[in-house]
Amino acid sequence: MKVNYIEKGNKSANTVIFLHACGVSSWMWYEQENAFKDYHCIYIDLPQHGESLRSGKFTINNAAESVVEIIKKKANNSKAILIGHETGAKVALDVLKKHKELIGGVVLSSVTLRSQFEAKLHKIIPHKWMIGIFKLKYKVMKYEWYRKIAIEAYGITGENNIKKYLDELVMYSPDQLLDIITESFIKPFYMDKLKGIEVPTLILVGEKELKAVTESAKDLGKLFINSEIFTIRGGNQNHPRQCYDQFNSIVKGWIENKLDLNESFKMD
Repeated sequence: MKVNYIEKGNKSANTVIFLHACGVSSWMWYEQENAFKDYHCIYIDLPQHGESLRSGKFTINNAAESVVEIIKKKANNSKAILIGHETGAKVALDVLKKHKELIGGVVLSSVTLRSQFEAKLHKIIPHKWMIGIFKLKYKVMKYEWYRKIAIEAYGITGENNIKKYLDELVMYSPDQLLDIITESFIKPFYMDKLKGIEVPTLILVGEKELKAVTESAKDLGKLFINSEIFTIRGGNQNHPRQCYDQFNSIVKGWIENKLDLNESFKMD
């Protein structure tokens, strides 16, 4: 499945691929572009997101296959480091399950493998009611007060980034959005094939994130042989943007084997 992607940075350096969260696209990494400019960076719009809106239906499997195609085609030495946030982290895990030989390292940020309260609601509330809720959200998007709440909640700065975010909020039909959320957060993700994998893995969790995210990180830490878990101090699910200094410093230090942080950043 062909998807849109942008290459930036030093094309002769090691390849780093960024995988975005649910319902947005590759622009969400705007605070990482300058920090990782010395690497060969590939920013992907996953299927049915951003410029890949019409590339086909989003599933974790379809997205992972798209990433594999790009690694084989564009990554230096046909190997890449994957950095995934939220849904992008699940995609990275799916690539790792099936093609670990293509992966030099994985950064998993805010990955959710345990059900959160909102996901549980999706399971018990009738489909037509959920569609009605999304339709109501689209109606209130015309109000400035609601747009301000949405922008603040997602932790976005910069006029162009805000515009992209607001545009993408309304580019799906309610049915499409519900399908993407179901695939991202409600459909079970099986981890059995991840046990014992030795690929270096960095797991990041915001200090203020929900318990389901923290517990998911611990679950993964027990599976991987070569993994580390770090907490982003003061961070929530938006930490790649709102706490970008910490995020960039930890990830770059880990990639370059120069991670020099106080032990208090490590999760127990």
